Amino acid sequence: MLTPYTIKLSTILRDSGTHQSERGKDNRKRVEEALEELQEKRVLICYETEILRGKRAKVLDAKYVLYPDMDFITEVKKSNSRALKLDEIQSKWVPLPE
Repeated sequence: MLTPYTIKLSTILRDSGTHQSERGKDNRKRVEEALEELQEKRVLICYETEILRGKRAKVLDAKYVLYPDMDFITEVKKSNSRALKLDEIQSKWVPLPE
């Protein structure tokens, strides 16, 4: 909660494998719709957008600062705890000889 996650639009588009529109504005709109859906699903409390501009105020990229919801943080912690317990159980398990 105290350390938000920061990601650029270009990174999201590159790593998501989604179709990229030739108009950057359309790409940004689709990503922000997805972020709003994450807010509705209580994954994010909110997000901030910083538009990165170049010469003549041309939009080059956008930077998103994502703030996770407490419900999401709690679920991630529970999941990590279960994964650690499973790893411990697996490390103690010894296969039976044939």
